[in-house]
Amino acid sequence: VFNWTGGDFEIGSNASVTLAANLSVPSNGTLQVNGTLNIPDTKTLTIESLTNFNNGSTLSNAGTVELNSGGNLNLNTSNQNLMAGVFNWTGGDFEIGPNASVTLAANFSVPSNGILTINRSLSTLAPNIPQGSTGGSIINNGTITNNNGLSNKNSVINNNGAVINNNSILTNHQLTGVFTNSGTINNNVSSQFNNIHLLNINSTGVFNNSGHLQNISPGTINNHGIIENTNNFTSTGVLNLNTGANLCLLYTSPSPRD
Repeated sequence: VFNWTGGDFEIGSNASVTLAANLSVPSNGTLQVNGTLNIPDTKTLTIESLTNFNNGSTLSNAGTVELNSGGNLNLNTSNQNLMAGVFNWTGGDFEIGPNASVTLAANFSVPSNGILTINRSLSTLAPNIPQGSTGGSIINNGTITNNNGLSNKNSVINNNGAVINNNSILTNHQLTGVFTNSGTINNNVSSQFNNIHLLNINSTGVFNNSGHLQNISPGTINNHGIIENTNNFTSTGVLNLNTGANLCLLYTSPSPRD
């Protein structure tokens, strides 16, 4: 029996731990993983505080990882298969570190009280890749901050009240990428939002562009909400401005297009 009610637990770089029972990181505890943590198919790791998978560590999830309110999961290793098992996110923060990348083959939801920060890459797979897969969709009810690479080949749904802050490159890919915004997208200075398939902005949706919004052929933007542009907006594709929508092109002086 391992009763953990507080304090710090570190798995060293030469250590490998396999859960024989469910493990909870308590609200006043910290888990630091520098070695290997294996979660078998019948076991659960519950995160209610700070949990770091540091560079070079290994996360092998064949069971369940639960991230709850107050929890903070920092995934900063390339040796991880978090999505191979179940990832239940009900609250707290999830950070993809500069040494980690996550690829989704199933739906992934950011809860309303959750914050997702991408410092390397998060990618959705197109349907039938791998063969027979429905692909992975991102459903955002909270806040997503993209500081490096968000790549969509399936579906991203930004619900009413949710926020996506893009500080880098965000690409909605040709043929399969569908991006639906009912909340707020902030495409910030020096960032780039590339739409090569379909971007739907619903009636409650707002797209604030102070970076570079590119609608690249054969891309289509269907605007039923608000696009407010204060920097660079280029379109070689189709832009549909629907009844009740607002397209506002605001340029500073001198023009940021110069």
